[in-house]
Amino acid sequence: MRKYFWLFIVSIVAIFGLAGFYFSCQRPTFQHNNEKVADSLVRMSMRALNRDSFALAFHNLNDALNIYANTGNKKGEMATRINLAIVYYGIETFEDAQQELNTVKPYVNLLDTIYQIMYYRIHAIVETTYTKDYNRAITYMHKALGLDSLASNQISLFQDLANLAEIYIRNNQHDKAQEIINNIEQMNVMKPNELTSQYYFSYGLLLYDYKQYDEAYAKFRKCLDYSTSFNQPHLKLQALGRIKSIDSLKNDNKSYVSNLRNYISLNDSLSGRRITNQIARLQEQQKMEKEHQEEERRHTMTIFYFTALSVLAALLAVIFFLLYRHSRTIQRNTQLEVEKLDSEIMLERMQNELLRLKVHQKGEQLKEVQKENMSMSLKLASLKEQTDTSSLQTFDETFRLLNEKFGTELRQRFPRLTTNEQRFLCLIKLGMTSQEMMSVLNITSSGLYKMRYRLKKKLNLEGEETIESFLSAIG
Repeated sequence: MRKYFWLFIVSIVAIFGLAGFYFSCQRPTFQHNNEKVADSLVRMSMRALNRDSFALAFHNLNDALNIYANTGNKKGEMATRINLAIVYYGIETFEDAQQELNTVKPYVNLLDTIYQIMYYRIHAIVETTYTKDYNRAITYMHKALGLDSLASNQISLFQDLANLAEIYIRNNQHDKAQEIINNIEQMNVMKPNELTSQYYFSYGLLLYDYKQYDEAYAKFRKCLDYSTSFNQPHLKLQALGRIKSIDSLKNDNKSYVSNLRNYISLNDSLSGRRITNQIARLQEQQKMEKEHQEEERRHTMTIFYFTALSVLAALLAVIFFLLYRHSRTIQRNTQLEVEKLDSEIMLERMQNELLRLKVHQKGEQLKEVQKENMSMSLKLASLKEQTDTSSLQTFDETFRLLNEKFGTELRQRFPRLTTNEQRFLCLIKLGMTSQEMMSVLNITSSGLYKMRYRLKKKLNLEGEETIESFLSAIG
């Protein structure tokens, strides 16, 4: 039984070793769980945005998003979604931007102050550009300004005030817009930078609505200069649109035509760039979806193979268990067969003894008494030296004299029986025990069992039919 046990153990170890090797080979190629990598990807995406590489920024942010999601870092995940909203806004897929912002909304308080400001700022800009809900945009911008004040961030405060001024103007709240412009002028942060162009654009819008076209024209011109210097094409386009409108109102046809050409050229360029970025983003998204599908396929195959190997291991366990049970059953059946044979022999002896008593009591003929005496003589002859061949010959002759009919019928019906097999049957007929038969025939218990088995086959005995019962019907 030990060989089955060790074979089972070796098989199970081999199966799970192969499973481990397979799973190690099937691991996804991109599986960072290092948040430092995610942080680096976010920084790389911001640099890509500064170069208008929206597709690269989109790719890096999505990779970072997956890492944060896998590690359960909600704070990092929400910050990344805000940056994604900025990317979507940049390529003018406003619905996607708003969806990302709505996802972030329940988790805003988890974020650092700078990301909370970014959330409210981009939310206000999306509401202004996409939904035209200026009142909600004003609410978001005020929240951003409150955080700017708490953080004492003058630059961010300047930017958000300039944005709020534009929203007020678009919402026809010119008095509030004028108040904000006055506050900006008193802030003493007018060193030219990328935020300056927004201030001049908002100021120009206010003057334009007041119909102070010359002053508005000057502000828009400054906005145009700064937006050109700091690569802000969208703000530059808006400034050109207002400038050509003022040229039209002033009937300055030459300037109008020149600015119109610049406006159309820039607009076409931005439209082409927007379409290119949207296509690049869609291609990148398709690529990511394909990678995700491939990952899902690998995951499904991994589960399938693991299940198959588990089933195989279970089947092997069942097979080895059944082999073990079968082996034990054979041993038990062999033991039971030997015990059964002994019981049958004992029963047969008791029946013979009972028959003898009955015959004796009824006064059987002397021949029967002589037969019993000869039977006992044969038993005694069997106890002689096993090498004494004359005793076996004497045994054969004695048995023929004792029961000639039995021997004749046995040889006629079964001519293939050997001499030893005939002797064995004769011993059974005489009612000898297994030990006595082994002594006469000079065989072991295993040889006795095998001879019984072969004789059952030769005598065509089936099922539970015994040699003893068969012989009782002969002679």
